[in-house]
Amino acid sequence: MNVRDTRRSRRWLYIGALVIVTGVVAGTTYGLLVWQREANKPIPVISSQTVRHTTDTPDETNQDLACQHYQVAAEKPRKIRISSIDVDTCVQPVGLDENKVIAAPSSIHLVGWYVDSPSPGEDGNSIMNGRVVGQASNAVFIDLKYLQAGNEITIQYGDLSEKTFKVVETKQYDLAEVPEELSRRLDDADTQLTLVTHGEVPNSAAKTSGQRVIVRAVLSTQGRQEY
Repeated sequence: MNVRDTRRSRRWLYIGALVIVTGVVAGTTYGLLVWQREANKPIPVISSQTVRHTTDTPDETNQDLACQHYQVAAEKPRKIRISSIDVDTCVQPVGLDENKVIAAPSSIHLVGWYVDSPSPGEDGNSIMNGRVVGQASNAVFIDLKYLQAGNEITIQYGDLSEKTFKVVETKQYDLAEVPEELSRRLDDADTQLTLVTHGEVPNSAAKTSGQRVIVRAVLSTQGRQEY
């Protein structure tokens, strides 16, 4: 190899090294910018204010991060876990909406607790609701109809204590029967938890279902676990 070839080879080596270094610097800079942008994003928040309006366009974004920071009063329900149907989410207080029926939670991924019913675990019948479907994905109670007697429902409270309920029955009712059935108590059940949702996936035209699934459960155990 002559001197000219040697110089040419060195020149290409320098150019190649420069390209590599430039690429590394650019990649690192871009990574830092992305990290900074993500780090500066505000933490999503779930409102603990009582929902009194049912919207046709609920939030469909993932609520996992928001749930980690969600806080409620010590004795109020904070989270619900139903392992048999892969439910693990936060509980939002809901009241009556503009149609004088129990409002749906603001997100398809949240469960609502009707504030005019007892807190779960207190004497009486505590009522919770949730959606089955959104515009782009399934909602929290899409599989509620599959719950069977003996399945467990765990409620976590604001102080991180927990109470576990066992399903007694899962039934489907026509819409006209729902008000009476929501308030119906099981025999010999001092502490009851009632879950309700649509009986079928609403079609795009009606936006609702003519039936509802209602699950009734009774208090089983209680304890404390952070999750």
